Amino acid sequence: MTTSAIIGISVQLVDLRTVSEQLVHCPEVRYVGLSTGRYDLIVEAFFNDHEHLLDFVSSKLGGMPGVTGVETSLILKVAKFSYEWEIP
Repeated sequence: MTTSAIIGISVQLVDLRTVSEQLVHCPEVRYVGLSTGRYDLIVEAFFNDHEHLLDFVSSKLGGMPGVTGVETSLILKVAKFSYEWEIP
């Protein structure tokens, strides 16, 4: 999977946990964060190509009850990739 995207998802708050649990089980999804601010959920996901991304957004996300909005940002190039969480 070579296409990477950060997806901001707005949901009806009553469905927040249900939608996040569904996303956890999607093979494309590598990160799910429940957040404050503009989006209720922030997702990092990987796709085979743009068609795969389109299917995920329109069919999977579009078909989830409670999802009210989606904004997708494609990652064009990774300048740094580090998940070291310890503070030096």
